[in-house]
Amino acid sequence: MTRLAILTGRQWIQENLTIYADDVHVGCLFMSARTLRVHLVNIGHALDVIESMKLSLSYSKSYMMLAYAGTNPRPALKGVVHKTPAGTSIRIPRTAGQPTTLPLKNKGSYLGVTLSYNAHEQLAWNHRKHAGWLAFARLRPWLRNRQVPQSQRLYLWKTCVYTVMTYGILAANVTLKVLTEYQVVVYRMIRSILGDHAFLTHRTHQQVFQHYQLAHPLDMLQDLAMAMLQRIQRRTSLIQPTDFLHRLPWTHLPDVIRLIQHVRTNAPEVPVSADATAPVHLQARQRCPFCSFTTESSANLRRHMTAQHDEPFYRVSQILPLSMALQGKPQCSQCLHLFSSWIFFLYMCNVIAARSQPVG
Repeated sequence: MTRLAILTGRQWIQENLTIYADDVHVGCLFMSARTLRVHLVNIGHALDVIESMKLSLSYSKSYMMLAYAGTNPRPALKGVVHKTPAGTSIRIPRTAGQPTTLPLKNKGSYLGVTLSYNAHEQLAWNHRKHAGWLAFARLRPWLRNRQVPQSQRLYLWKTCVYTVMTYGILAANVTLKVLTEYQVVVYRMIRSILGDHAFLTHRTHQQVFQHYQLAHPLDMLQDLAMAMLQRIQRRTSLIQPTDFLHRLPWTHLPDVIRLIQHVRTNAPEVPVSADATAPVHLQARQRCPFCSFTTESSANLRRHMTAQHDEPFYRVSQILPLSMALQGKPQCSQCLHLFSSWIFFLYMCNVIAARSQPVG
């Protein structure tokens, strides 16, 4: 970096370069064609400095990602992006004169997560979920061994599987879909370890976790996020004012914690009765937003709202709810109103979509 600073300046390195061991990541923001070309030249300088120190670059593992917006980006990208039958690539100018061609990708793996300019939260979670199941498969003989005490098997899972599965997802942010899939994976793993399968015991997830006195999956994730937030706050007060760690933005972490708390509080759960002989209700009760009518059937709720209030409640949404949600919460991105549940948010989305249809 000292040699590179002579060619690019310290400011460019501080704003765009990240190095962890032998992994190098350059992330640049450009607002004009001139700035884009300056960044490409500086990336070429970085490649030159690495090779001048007799270090080999793995070009087969190297790639570029590009995202842009505007009414006419073609002039800025002319001579930068090249399309061939083999694929799309970007040419990096080099001091020796011969440019280096790097492939252009939509996503790529870096430090245990997946980088992308499109749905990176879901991609990062898919990557960690796959890694978590691989770790679970390797330890399956011990995790499901009844000769090993249950407490030790759960401790082994949390230490060697859960940490792998949740690594990096808080840094990449989470969405409502990620939290839903995360709970499904945790439930499946824990019930497999306990040997308490639904088709054998006919217990719900909540009954199993309450019976074995286990923490809810969202509570576990919230504890992890809170510990990370406290660690970041403590670190900020201890490091020097000029430390580069001050440049790392963690402003999204409080929003992630609020989202987890909101889903934990408002997500419908199967009620657990203290009486073991009481029938298990597999559906949460739903309330009419206009009167005191309640039911456990979505079909009855739709029928009631149509017949009594002349408000059709369609089963299939005409639009994607997340396209109108704010940061993965049931909150309108236009008026910022926060709904008590996703079912009411979805209902209002359908009402707005129906009223916006042209009459003819």
